[in-house]
Amino acid sequence: MKFKFDRQYLKISAYAVVSLAAAYALFKLVDSAAFIITNSGKIAQGIGSAVGWIACVFSVVIMAFVVAYVLDPLVEYLQRKYEDFSEGFAGFRANPLKGRSFRLPKLVRSRKKGAGEPAKRRTAGAALTYGLFTLLLGALIAFTALRIRGADGFTASLVALVNSTLVKLSDFLTSARLTIEAWGASEYLSGFVEGAVDSVSQTLRGSTTDIIDKVTSVGGTLLNFFMSLVVAFYFLRDKGTIMERTRFYMDTFLSPAWNRRLTNAAGDLHAVFSGYIRGQLIDALIMGCLLSLALTVVGVDLAVLIGVFSGFANIIPYFGAIVGFVLSVGVALLSGDFAKAILAGVVVILLQQIDGVFIVPKVVGEKVELSPAHVLISLSVAGALFGLWGMVFAVPVCAILKIFIARLAERRAAASRKTP
Repeated sequence: MKFKFDRQYLKISAYAVVSLAAAYALFKLVDSAAFIITNSGKIAQGIGSAVGWIACVFSVVIMAFVVAYVLDPLVEYLQRKYEDFSEGFAGFRANPLKGRSFRLPKLVRSRKKGAGEPAKRRTAGAALTYGLFTLLLGALIAFTALRIRGADGFTASLVALVNSTLVKLSDFLTSARLTIEAWGASEYLSGFVEGAVDSVSQTLRGSTTDIIDKVTSVGGTLLNFFMSLVVAFYFLRDKGTIMERTRFYMDTFLSPAWNRRLTNAAGDLHAVFSGYIRGQLIDALIMGCLLSLALTVVGVDLAVLIGVFSGFANIIPYFGAIVGFVLSVGVALLSGDFAKAILAGVVVILLQQIDGVFIVPKVVGEKVELSPAHVLISLSVAGALFGLWGMVFAVPVCAILKIFIARLAERRAAASRKTP
């Protein structure tokens, strides 16, 4: 019997197979979405653990990149000045003095790197930057030591507080022992005391283990930080070579369209974060000066040190306010003047309010091209949703979103103009 081929039945069969496949795919999609929604907490925790593990493994590289990114403008400036001075000094040595007048040669800035010329290393700029920060840190430590030694009232109050606390503790223990013996309850309390001593011993042993672990962790963190400083030095020195290799790999592995998109995105991120960092440093400098001046007028000991430390701690929202309040009030209380402590606390709170309402929106907002209203709204919303870290990254994220929306609107407008 000859088989008759029917295209209508074949079409119906194909429709049935496609419908079954689509239904099965839709079922698996809905099942996967339900699984993700049901286990969203575990998935988020797993993603966070993976990100934390990657950050821990590459912590040295991440910290080195952050340090190099922050110090890059200073390295660029010092390298340019060093090259100007080197060229001027070389020209001065090549041309002997003429006439009776003594004039230094005019410093000429170095020419830009030509096409095909290998990238120059910025060894001098990186070394000068590290040397400058080492000198500043040493000067700050020496100034702190001299100020603490010179603040006789503060030092004497601190020593007297420690001594009086030790004396009061010794008197309390002695009176408690005598009272227990007078009541004749020492025998009844001996078991309780032994149990308490055992509990305290176990707690101390556990605390000792925790302290050792924390000290080891802190030591590892410090070691990673110093290693990151070394790696950051080479990042700063070889920036030109790193940028050239990055461009070469992008041109090799990416299409021109994706290359252009990533380059524009990297430029936007650099503009936002560099402006945000500069704005935060300017705000820290302003607040350090204002706090130092205000606490000096109030008469708080170590006013300059407290102001500088609190000003730069102000880079982290609320942290600078807490540090400034605790340090100023604590030092004023150690001097024995309660009214001065209250006045110092009020001054710190007022300056922090001025900083949050006027200085930060004006200074930081201009650097990232955001209005003061946008800065305040982003800080309040991010703080309510994500807490402290949300406030730290609120302004740059808001600026990036603004740039992204503006770029998207420009592309849509350009596309609409092209279409008839």
